Amino acid sequence: MFILLLISIHSFSANYYSLTRLSSNEGLSQQDVECIVQDKQGFIWIGTYDGLNRFDGTHVIIFRHQPNDDNSISDNRILAFVMNYGLVLMVED
Repeated sequence: MFILLLISIHSFSANYYSLTRLSSNEGLSQQDVECIVQDKQGFIWIGTYDGLNRFDGTHVIIFRHQPNDDNSISDNRILAFVMNYGLVLMVED
C-alpha cells in the first residue's frame, strides 16, 4: 500500500514541521500519485489517474471530470503540474 507523506515547513517558524499521512482512507482519490505541488496560498495539489486532489492541511477535496459540467476539469488523469507566476497549471492526459 502506498501512503503519501507530506511535510509542511512554515517560514515564520524555523522549527515547526508537520507530517501528515494521506491515503484513500484520509480522502485521497487514489493512492497512485503522479505529481504534487504547493501553491502560493499553501494548498497542496495532488494529481492522480482518478482526479485532482486539493489538500489544505486538514481536508482533501477531489475534483473530477463531470460530463455535463463545462466548468469541471476536462480529464481525470492528471500527469504533471507547472508553476507559473505562483499559479498552478496542470497537464492532463
